[in-house]
Amino acid sequence: MRERVQQALFGRDELLSLARDAVSRSPIVTLRGPPGVGKSTLSRALARSLAPRRALFVDAARAADRDELRAAIASQLSLDLRINDPRVAIERVAAALDEAGALLVIDNVDRAREPVRELAADVRDFSERSAVLLCAWRSLGLDEERVIDVAPLAPEAGALLLRASLDRRGFLGTIDDELASAILARSSGVALAIELFAARLATLGPEPVRRSLEHPTGFDALDATLRDAIDALCEGDRRALSSLSAARAEMDAHTALALIDRPDALASLERLVSASLVSVEAVAEQSRFRVLDIIRDFAQRTLGDPREVRERHARVVAAIERPSADEARSWARATHARDDLLAAWRWAIDATPRADALLAAQLALVLEPLLLTRGPLELHRTVMARSRQALEAESAVDSLALRVELDLAIAKLEAIRGHSRAALGPLRAALAGAEQLGDALRLGWTHVVLCFALRPLGAYDEARSHGERALRIAIEQRDDRLAAQSEQVLAAVELALGEVERAREGFERCLDFARRARSPRLEAIAHGNLAYAHHRAGALERATQCLDRAQQGFEARDDRFHLARVAVQRESVAIDARARESDEALRAALDRVVALDDLEGELEAREALAIFARQRGDEGLFEERARALAACARYSDNVAWPERVARLAAPMREQQASSSAPTLALSRKGERVVLREIELDFSRRGPLKRVLLALVAAHARGPGSALSAAEVQAAGWPGERMLPESAAARVYMAIRRLRGLGLDALILTSDEGYSIDPRAQVRWLDGEC
Repeated sequence: MRERVQQALFGRDELLSLARDAVSRSPIVTLRGPPGVGKSTLSRALARSLAPRRALFVDAARAADRDELRAAIASQLSLDLRINDPRVAIERVAAALDEAGALLVIDNVDRAREPVRELAADVRDFSERSAVLLCAWRSLGLDEERVIDVAPLAPEAGALLLRASLDRRGFLGTIDDELASAILARSSGVALAIELFAARLATLGPEPVRRSLEHPTGFDALDATLRDAIDALCEGDRRALSSLSAARAEMDAHTALALIDRPDALASLERLVSASLVSVEAVAEQSRFRVLDIIRDFAQRTLGDPREVRERHARVVAAIERPSADEARSWARATHARDDLLAAWRWAIDATPRADALLAAQLALVLEPLLLTRGPLELHRTVMARSRQALEAESAVDSLALRVELDLAIAKLEAIRGHSRAALGPLRAALAGAEQLGDALRLGWTHVVLCFALRPLGAYDEARSHGERALRIAIEQRDDRLAAQSEQVLAAVELALGEVERAREGFERCLDFARRARSPRLEAIAHGNLAYAHHRAGALERATQCLDRAQQGFEARDDRFHLARVAVQRESVAIDARARESDEALRAALDRVVALDDLEGELEAREALAIFARQRGDEGLFEERARALAACARYSDNVAWPERVARLAAPMREQQASSSAPTLALSRKGERVVLREIELDFSRRGPLKRVLLALVAAHARGPGSALSAAEVQAAGWPGERMLPESAAARVYMAIRRLRGLGLDALILTSDEGYSIDPRAQVRWLDGEC
């Protein structure tokens, strides 16, 4: 199969220079023009010209809503985004883009205008180093948006593109000036239309193309050319194009041929590539095939989207192996196919005249590990819950086994996030289903998750009973992986009861079983849990050694959830060893666990931050962090946290009266801010500057006066209309950024809103208050 070479630009040098200058000066740049004119090609050329600056490419057409758009960007950034709170999710994406200094390229903007508009505005407000490049038919009308019109190619440039496209296809014939002029006139300078004409010339020769141009058409240039290109196909190739148009992502050859599902599938695929209806590129020494979105949409409109095509697509992707954390190949393949898995699941769950519940459940279970680790959380909940609901009408044994798997998946989703009570219902259902099946291993895994969920609720005896039953099944079935997990949850119960030595022994047994199971990930988890036991026993050096081993294991598997938890553990050990000089690393660890929606990890990080502030003698900061910890603990089902919070806060009450907040000094325009003798430059932080000035103005009206979230939004973005979710995210990010710049002990949060600490003294750098 001949791979497509990098497409050259013709007649776009001036436009490329203009776009390069625009993204260096403006946070949002829109390449505006009709479909097929060459916006995507220009954006890729621009990205190449900006190297080594990183470029991220996202297709808005594949994002059903703003959550999926954020998830697509997070995937490009290799950023886990499991958090349920959209404010945190937006903040994490904006911060990651800013850290990378990336050029974010969003194609097919007109398919998802509002989600793209809000996200582009978020990046504009909270990034100083990144830029957004949009490919759209219409501009978004945002402040600071620079619009560059991409017009159809001039006749001279169109002629060069036509000749280059013919040469690339090995066309050895000649075309006269009259035919070339007719092609350029019919294509109206639209680059994709010219490419399609070149493909037809190379396949059919000049005369059939000349005859087709003699007939007038009522369609626009691109539609007419696409219709001609598809009409020129044989019936089998048209069916093949219809089948391939069901796919959402690039395909390897095996998947493409399975979708076509005909004896001459390979020959048909090669003909579609030659006709420029399917693109092919070499990726990691493997051919990857893709139907361009505009061609896919046109094919579905004109050829239809028959049920058998959608069903075949769903069954092909449902056969993908469920990814395993210890198996990189299966993980990579499922990750690449995520868009197709979701599209297939949506078809199976909503198919008419009748949904295919079994197929939807199979697809949901392939998706489950991806959604569990990368999110977004609401999509994860929706996929699992709707798949489980659809199975209620099914009575086959296969359906019962799938129901048990989905119940376990739903329970893990809740229990891992600290919502143990919500996990109990699905777990009871899974237990009954596994017993009805007589499936010992499913029964064992259900007992493991029940032990895991019951322990935070304080039901220690019941949790231990389930863990012991799981361990017995594991030994009877000789399943070392199940045995390792059983020992782990049992040891966690002992640790919660204060039986530190018994917990340590249990985690050691877990480690032995993990080694027998040849599971490096379970070994790393065992080392992390051993570190907890050693830390509780005061053996800080041994705890650090275990954390080193755990980190090595998680890094080898790219397990970011546990790497974030290890970072929190490591900083907590350093605090107890009095080896901390700064809380910067601990705050970074907090950000990591928050981004992963790890509630238990967040509580541990917030507790450590409060302890460190108290060790440092900063009672104002300690008070604010203790309040944040208490607020966070209210969301946890873990019965241990109220006592830990109360124990931590007890000394605070005694010293609260004598503590004082620092002095805040700032210029009247808010461009210079001085706190604790550190000067901050707010000149390029427009929304932050305006929010801080509004908080100071409220403080001047009366110490303790608070601004509501709506008032903060109005101050930071005066006159700007935005969706409620985006408004909440902007306020959240503004307050977080201000705190992250050193104002965390000064800005308070209460039921009334946000305020400056009433004890704080505020003065102007350019004249006293």
